[in-house]
Amino acid sequence: MYWRNKKELSKLISQTKKRFWEELCLEIDSDIWGRAYKIVLKRAGCLTPYEVSMDMRKEIIADQRNGKAVIS
Repeated sequence: MYWRNKKELSKLISQTKKRFWEELCLEIDSDIWGRAYKIVLKRAGCLTPYEVSMDMRKEIIADQRNGKAVIS
């Protein structure tokens, strides 16, 4: 009984993680600064974004408007 319940719980956890990941992937398309961004910052050990110069901000915004990927 214990092993059956443990296996069932493990399966439910796995399904929930998969569903959450799919929702997160869909959400990032509509809100890049939402939960996904916060999760990445937390895992990277940054609670606040790093300082970016005004010139770099303008370049990032211009790249996003032109559909280019921004890699720093």
